[in-house]
Amino acid sequence: MCRSAVLLLAALALAASGRPPVRLDEVVKDLGEVPSNRRVEARWTLHNDGPAPLEIASISTSCACLSARASVTRVQPGGEATIVGTFDPVGLVGEKRESISIRTDGASRGEIFAVLRARVVPPVLEGLPAGHPATSGQNYLMGSCGTCHAAPASGKSGAELYAAVCAMCHGSAGEGRLAPPLRLAHARQEDELSSAIALGTADPRMPGFSAEMAGPLSPEQIASLARLLESWAAGS
Repeated sequence: MCRSAVLLLAALALAASGRPPVRLDEVVKDLGEVPSNRRVEARWTLHNDGPAPLEIASISTSCACLSARASVTRVQPGGEATIVGTFDPVGLVGEKRESISIRTDGASRGEIFAVLRARVVPPVLEGLPAGHPATSGQNYLMGSCGTCHAAPASGKSGAELYAAVCAMCHGSAGEGRLAPPLRLAHARQEDELSSAIALGTADPRMPGFSAEMAGPLSPEQIASLARLLESWAAGS
């Protein structure tokens, strides 16, 4: 029996079983360079080429840095669903290849995969002065960068300290600028705030300001900032 006849019989058998074939418009989406502080989306179109409705049973991903959802869970014959993948590269660097598993009642093996590729690069910090170097994390507090981001902290505490080394990124009143707003700090207690200031956060733009992290702040200075932020929250 020739190959074309075998394929025809297989297609007829699939149609008779009531299990519709399913396909993606393309398997691999290459996002190119992605700054580590910017979430990006990739979209795939899933097609139901069969004669029966297609049920999307579940969607899972290979990494917590990638989430995915379907625009609909039931795709009519000849219809489409959009698979939206959201890639959050915070804390990542270099080449990344992650996958989305889509389980349906239509694929011959019950599962198809969409693949996302990206090259994570240093963060893009919008609003910096012209010619400002692309720095991140602890680099802010070291070398020539420390002239602006660390040295002005000397001998200061509370609001004066905040104005010296925090306001340039978080805004003069904690409203947010190059870095996230701090007026939302009402969700955190003083000890949590102190820890974030001392050790940094999961956001690679936020360094640890404590001496243990090669930063400029003493425990007393860190506590004064935490009290300031907590007082803002109490008054908001």
